[in-house]
Amino acid sequence: MKPLRLKFCGLHSYCDPQDIDFAWLGAKGLFGIFGPTGAGKSTILDAMTLALYGDVERANKGTRGIINQNSNQLWVKFEFELGGERYLVEQRYQMGKKDDQLAAINKLSRLCQFDPASGEFIPKAERIGEVTETIENLIGLTRDDFTKAVVLPQGKFDAFLSLGNKNKAVMLEKIFNLSCYGDSLYQKASQAKEQAKQEKEKLEGELRGLGDCSLSLLEAKREEKAHLSHQVEEYKKSLNSLRQEEEKARRIKEWFEEKAQLEKKKKELDAQLLTIKQKEEEIDLAERAERCRSYLDQLKSLQTERKKEADSLAQKQKALQDQQERHQEFDKTYRLIRQERDEKRDQLLERRERLKSCLTFYEQSKEKKKEQAKKQAESSKLNLELSQLERELAADQQNFQTEKDRLLSLNQQIENYKIDPEQKRLISEAYKYLSLLEEKEKCLTFEQDSLNKTIEEQEKAKQQKKKAVEEHLAASIFWSSRQQEAALLLPQGWEISGCWVEPLLEAERCGLKQALLNCEEALDSLKQRSEGAHLALRLKDGEPCPVCGSRQHPAPALPEGIKQELARWEREKKSLQDEQQRLSQLELNLAKITATLSAKAEEVERQKGKIAAMEDEHQRVLAEFSHLAQGLSRDKIRESYHSLSRQDEEVARLREEQKKQTDSLDRLRQKIEQEKEKKSKLEARQAALKESLSDLAKSLDELDRSIQAVTQGRAIRSLIEGNESAIADLDERFKKAETNFRNSEQRLQELTRELDACRGKLDNLTEHEEQAKVSLSQQLQKERFPSIEAMQQALRTREAVARLKQEIKQYQDAVTQTEYRLKDIAEHLAGQQFDPAAYEELTERLKSLEQQADEANRKLAVVSGELERLEKNHQRWQQIEQEIKSIDARIERADELARLFRGRALVTFLSHEYLAYMCREASECLGFLTSGRYALRVDQENNFFMIDNFNGGKERPVYTLSGGETFLTALSLALALSSQVQSRGRSQHLGFFFLDEGFGSLDSEKLDLVMNTLERLRTQQERIVGIISHVQELRERMPRYLEVHPASAAGTGSWITRGWT
Repeated sequence: MKPLRLKFCGLHSYCDPQDIDFAWLGAKGLFGIFGPTGAGKSTILDAMTLALYGDVERANKGTRGIINQNSNQLWVKFEFELGGERYLVEQRYQMGKKDDQLAAINKLSRLCQFDPASGEFIPKAERIGEVTETIENLIGLTRDDFTKAVVLPQGKFDAFLSLGNKNKAVMLEKIFNLSCYGDSLYQKASQAKEQAKQEKEKLEGELRGLGDCSLSLLEAKREEKAHLSHQVEEYKKSLNSLRQEEEKARRIKEWFEEKAQLEKKKKELDAQLLTIKQKEEEIDLAERAERCRSYLDQLKSLQTERKKEADSLAQKQKALQDQQERHQEFDKTYRLIRQERDEKRDQLLERRERLKSCLTFYEQSKEKKKEQAKKQAESSKLNLELSQLERELAADQQNFQTEKDRLLSLNQQIENYKIDPEQKRLISEAYKYLSLLEEKEKCLTFEQDSLNKTIEEQEKAKQQKKKAVEEHLAASIFWSSRQQEAALLLPQGWEISGCWVEPLLEAERCGLKQALLNCEEALDSLKQRSEGAHLALRLKDGEPCPVCGSRQHPAPALPEGIKQELARWEREKKSLQDEQQRLSQLELNLAKITATLSAKAEEVERQKGKIAAMEDEHQRVLAEFSHLAQGLSRDKIRESYHSLSRQDEEVARLREEQKKQTDSLDRLRQKIEQEKEKKSKLEARQAALKESLSDLAKSLDELDRSIQAVTQGRAIRSLIEGNESAIADLDERFKKAETNFRNSEQRLQELTRELDACRGKLDNLTEHEEQAKVSLSQQLQKERFPSIEAMQQALRTREAVARLKQEIKQYQDAVTQTEYRLKDIAEHLAGQQFDPAAYEELTERLKSLEQQADEANRKLAVVSGELERLEKNHQRWQQIEQEIKSIDARIERADELARLFRGRALVTFLSHEYLAYMCREASECLGFLTSGRYALRVDQENNFFMIDNFNGGKERPVYTLSGGETFLTALSLALALSSQVQSRGRSQHLGFFFLDEGFGSLDSEKLDLVMNTLERLRTQQERIVGIISHVQELRERMPRYLEVHPASAAGTGSWITRGWT
């Protein structure tokens, strides 16, 4: 994963948008992030995790209070490269309502992937849950693992090297979350044991509910089923024989009945024979008439067409006569209008040209008058502008002199505020150390209060543990009768830090286990007696016993008192199990309290060490302040600093006013020069306008005289319109007369041609009609029809003929089928006779036998169901026995695992294994950084040793290392931790990481070692290395870096600048 660009706004102390270009920042492989404590360096990492995972690790509930109080919203955009693909993830949050302004409400969450084809980012996920899930799948790390892998706590590993065995194990347990392998596994094993016991009780109850499913009862049912099966088979054979005999008699009966029906049907068909012959004759006439139909249809068609054509001829003759009369009228009108047009058109065209020339003069005069009015208005406007400009020029010259006097006064005030720079520097340094001193005092007071609170919590945990043991002893059934033994194991005045509790709990655990075993043995014995008593109740004299087979039962078991005894022992067992559960819960609670006490003790030691270091730092800052204050009190230093600040603010205000005054003078000087130049231009323009107006007046007089000579005072446009109207009217009348004449002439010719064509067609149709009459007469004689009416009477539709043919065919098929079936039945009977009485007797015998067979089948089904149930119960009984054995084995294993997981043995083992693996990886990294000289080893007590390969492999404890060697070792351990966190998931290789602090105590020589080491480190796997620090010397050696400036008291917020060396 490679970061490309990070943008954010409104996060923590940042109000304004910030833009971090990691492509530029990490181009050299090494960069730094610098700034004072609390400036906002870690917020850059918060912006990354907020963009990727939607929350911030150090914020309450992930997002509460992350929006800057001077902003109402927050946004962050993070662009990165992963697996050759570019991604952009963005988040946007809105501040909550007035009643909960610490809340941050997500308004936008989106993950996009860059598409090279379109050159744009394409959305992949657009809801906060989907974005987080997609990011975890892409990177392969959760938010916590990502933070551990990217931010390497360099300072923590410096202290980690010198921690004791127990403290190292606790630190590793927190880093790798190993606590889940202690109490959690113990609870799971206990729960598994309890669950297995419940399953066993359930199976034992099911076993009692199965009832008697002995092997002897199972064999008896099998023999009964075999006997009934044989009886059912005998019935099946008898039924098959009788059914075959009944089937043969039934077929003879059916043949006799069918023969009677067919003979009746044959008589009905013979009676229809005459009707069928008449239908055949009707079909013959219809077919002969159909062959004449086409000749008759042709004759009728020709006659209709000839009559239609004769009517058309008469109409056309009438139309031709009317058109000849109209054509004579159109010819006369056309000649008269053509003569009038030739006489008047030339005069009208000549008048049109004179009027057009006059119109041109009129338009020119109109344009010149507009120009004259425009220039007169412009002249008036110029006069007004000149007057206004003269007034403004006088006012600006007066303002210029006033501003000049004000500037001289400001210069004198600034000169009066000059202060000695050395005095100002001393007071500023003293105030800086005074602020630092007061901050150190506040932190020291807070840490002392925190130490006291931790000690109080430690005492409360001790009392809680003692109270839990005492309450358990008071409520325990086991110790209620063993008070003397408890007093021996837990003497009066016992201390919570002593070793008295474990023997006490171990004694109770063993006692409960033995009591529970005794209880289970008594229950098993009673259950066997109970089963014998239930079996004895079912014994009968003379019948064999299902257990021993004897038919004599002299002393059967009696059930009196067994049920009450079973209930008493069951209650005893339940009481012991509850006591075991309470003991397990007590052990779990004691383990948690012990872990809390251990953590509190370590916290007390850590806080005491921190307070001692803070007191040393307080004394150092106090000495530096006393040196700079030179005997002045804190209030005097604070008052002097505030006075200097007020003077600086006043000088800054005066200089700002001085700058504004100078700019104002420059603007006034330029404005005066521009106004003078503008006045000269306006005066020249006014003179030019007067000359142009005189020339326009002369030109207008000449045009007016030319127009008057043509129009004689009348409107020119009305004259033009009247002349054009006369020309158009003359042309329109001529065109209309000419069109009417030409159209009439063309129509006369068309009617003549149509009349000739109609006469020819009528003659042709008359000839064809005579030929059709002859053809029809010949066809009627051929088909033996005396007249056309007889032929038409014989005609039938195609559907009617088809229906007649279908009726004839159905009659013929019915006759054929009836005769064939009668012959077939005679062959089957072959002289056999049917006896109805014998057939009835046979049917009754078959019905009786079927009822007997059904009863036998019913009995067989009942016995088969009982046998199946017995076999299933017997099989289930065997399965339950096997399952109970398996559950007993599970209970034993769960009990053994619970004993193994109790305490911290497994967690201690795992923490050592993690540390050993991390040490091997750190040793490889250390060898790379030191060119193979140094290696690292950890022993069984979790102590680190440095191996010097250039000195014969000699080992040294890590507390003897120099500052540079300690830095290299701590850096190797931090990198190994990052690799371990990444390997726990499916993560892609993270191509960058940050080293957080850890460089404040190094001198210039050690800083050279740090820079050389980091330069070698960045070449390994081409990783980008970022340093987070406030050390000034380290910043001066960084090729590129970010400077984080803290927020000001004016509320401007933190901001980021970039630099390089």
